[in-house]
Amino acid sequence: RSSDERDTSSEKGGRRSSSATDDSQDVTFHGPERIRVRQYGKSCKELTALYKSQEIHAHNGSIWTIKFSLDGKYLASAGEDCVIHVWQVVESERKGDLLMDKPEDGNLNLFMANGSPEPTSMSPNLDSHPEKKRRGRSSICRKSVSLDDVVVPETVFALSEKPICSFQGHLDDVLDLSWSKSQHLLSSSMDKTVRLWHLSSKSCLKIFSHSDYVTCIQFNPVDDKYFISGSLDAKVRIWSIPDHQVVDWNDLHEMVTAACYTPDGQGALVGSYKGNCRLYNTSENKLQQKRQINLQNKKKKSHHKK
Repeated sequence: RSSDERDTSSEKGGRRSSSATDDSQDVTFHGPERIRVRQYGKSCKELTALYKSQEIHAHNGSIWTIKFSLDGKYLASAGEDCVIHVWQVVESERKGDLLMDKPEDGNLNLFMANGSPEPTSMSPNLDSHPEKKRRGRSSICRKSVSLDDVVVPETVFALSEKPICSFQGHLDDVLDLSWSKSQHLLSSSMDKTVRLWHLSSKSCLKIFSHSDYVTCIQFNPVDDKYFISGSLDAKVRIWSIPDHQVVDWNDLHEMVTAACYTPDGQGALVGSYKGNCRLYNTSENKLQQKRQINLQNKKKKSHHKK
């Protein structure tokens, strides 16, 4: 990934750094810009038509977390500036713009989202290579074939140029976000709190205090009256939102850096700073440890992956 970033920044003549320092440009790219893709450690490219279609100066300072709402209509972002912005996801039929740039290393073979070929002047060899068309994605993996198979979506999504709402109240960096099905939003912060918000209200609905930085949170995906939180105080907690209290907790004796529910809400995975991953049973909102996995780096046996 780092080599890709170096390539794109050098190809665009330092555009990356110049846009980062210019706060006046809210939306930098109005037209799609083709990004060169290179595979690393794989025999084939899985992304062959990558375009940068929009760049927004969203925050002052680092962005630590971005999360789509469960229905895909909103995107929340937060980080170092302690502010949570919510952006609306909009769709537009802009697929014609995506065909402006022809790949440098070969021909462009276009398909509609349903897989049928789309006649276009950008694919002159569509009919002359029927065997490549039938092979579909596998043709990308053949190094001898310089043909890009591009699936053109019927609609392209973008973000609103300005946030539809912003939540302020945290006193330090916001580290994690989580959406519920009812468009409630949880945020965790280095100010040792978790805050509950809703799109219909600009003010914070509830505050859940911790004794150290709260690194991770997630609503229970089945019952969003509960959520799980992990903190640098080495504890993982399950909270009841209506009762505004902890219903169960567990001490890992090492800083908790990641936590999430299983999709059915009956289990949770918790990751620690020292590289341990623990699996819990969370039925009836109780934490019962089932097993522990040590994620050890085989190259350096004395150290664990964080």
